[in-house]
Amino acid sequence: MRNFLIVFGLFLLMSQTEAFAQIDSQKLLYLKKVESYKRMKNTGFIMTGIGVVTTAVGVSIIAQEERNYNNNSSKFDEDRVVTGILCAVLGIPITAGGLVLGLIGTHKVNRYRDKLDNLSLNFRYAPSQKGIVLKYTF
Repeated sequence: MRNFLIVFGLFLLMSQTEAFAQIDSQKLLYLKKVESYKRMKNTGFIMTGIGVVTTAVGVSIIAQEERNYNNNSSKFDEDRVVTGILCAVLGIPITAGGLVLGLIGTHKVNRYRDKLDNLSLNFRYAPSQKGIVLKYTF
């Protein structure tokens, strides 16, 4: 019984301290990746918003000038049509690129957060079971 208490005390002490040489470098790597992919996600969603607004502005300019052209109005401006076309043509790829960056960033952030949460070294003693369980998840 005395040996069991000594072994139990040692394992309890070991479970409370971290192996800094191994766990901290892995946690630090995962934290850096989470931050990097979080920036990627935020940039992607900002690009998506800018792209949607740019495309909407371009399409509305084109529609307004087309209406002026069909009414034979003196307000028709070819420069505005070119501006509308440029806005629409530039807004669509910005939206698509932003969606891709945002979705990939979100997926990677969740993936590395799960890895970071699952990285642990646990010691458990169950009186109902014989023996000791030492579990390292990654």
